[in-house]
Amino acid sequence: MGNKFSKDPQEIYKEIKKCKGDRQKLAKKLFVALDDDRSGYLTIREIVDQFEGYSKSHHSIDYQTIFDNYDTNNDGIISEAEFIEFYIEANRHVTRNEFEKRVHKALIIFRTIVAKSTDADFIYDVELKGKNLRSSVNVLFDAMDDDETGTIDTREFQSHLSALGVQEADKLETLWRAYDEDNDGMITRSEFWEFWSKRNGLGVKPEKAKRSLAVLIAKFRSVYARVQRREKKRGEVTKVLERLDTEYKLVAIILLYPRLLRARCESSCNLRVLGRCVDLVLSYISTLFAVLLRVVWLYIVCTLLFAQKNEEEQKALRGKAAVETRIENEQRKKEMAAGKARRRVQKRRIEIEERNQAKDEQQTTQENKQLQEKKQLQEKKQLQENH
Repeated sequence: MGNKFSKDPQEIYKEIKKCKGDRQKLAKKLFVALDDDRSGYLTIREIVDQFEGYSKSHHSIDYQTIFDNYDTNNDGIISEAEFIEFYIEANRHVTRNEFEKRVHKALIIFRTIVAKSTDADFIYDVELKGKNLRSSVNVLFDAMDDDETGTIDTREFQSHLSALGVQEADKLETLWRAYDEDNDGMITRSEFWEFWSKRNGLGVKPEKAKRSLAVLIAKFRSVYARVQRREKKRGEVTKVLERLDTEYKLVAIILLYPRLLRARCESSCNLRVLGRCVDLVLSYISTLFAVLLRVVWLYIVCTLLFAQKNEEEQKALRGKAAVETRIENEQRKKEMAAGKARRRVQKRRIEIEERNQAKDEQQTTQENKQLQEKKQLQEKKQLQENH
């Protein structure tokens, strides 16, 4: 990731040592390295961007599962607290040195990954650095101009300002009127520059202003990426509805086939009246059947979507459970190994004690034997002296 932090392994090592083993601080450094647009949260796009540069076998990685494991509240983004909590929990079984090694390796890779067009520092270094302020503001204008028409409409204006936290309709309307001076319903480049320069350009250093512009451009391009994904999903739903309409037409043709029989009976007045009645009844029946058919198909589609969502949730839970099970198994193995080591030490201690006790008994037996022999010699000597 192209950011202002050092990419030198030695400098990164010094940063890690300054944390003194604090896992909260270490995990936060890793979160900052992943947060390309400095939004304070991670999106699925940022996870994919970083892991594509991190892993050579990124095609086989299930990014959605990784993202779901971190996104504990299922709000579609990974907050700093969620990331830190899950990362520490997933690595709770490792020692301090091993944890620091993992963070060190990840920081080296993530900070050296080539950034993409939604990275604020990449935008500043490649697109804004060396340009004048007006050209930089034009890049911001292009980031808001999703449909590339050369103007910004109300939809684009509202969607991008919502990313900055401006949700109130009154504020949006006030800002829109301030930008759209001629009230033609569109914001042109000149109008955008004039308002921006009046509000932000006076008394601000160009480099500082371009840094702020780079952050805004990164956020607005992320908004455009989300809109594109939403449009893609909407297109898929539209295709499903088109297929439903086609099947409805086929059913309608089948239901309206009796009208052909009625057309053959119009030579008689009574038959014509009967035919009109039949036509009216069939129209009501076909309309009712079409509505029922659409409801059934929508119910099936919703059921499938809910089933898919539940399956994804179950998959995420299984993945999390597998991680927890693996961690518990590793801890159990470590405890078993520690127990075996303790039993070996205890057995060795008992053997040493038994060996020492046997030596003491043998030494005592030898001393008693020597005393008896000495006593016998003294008695023999005394008997000789008596004779």
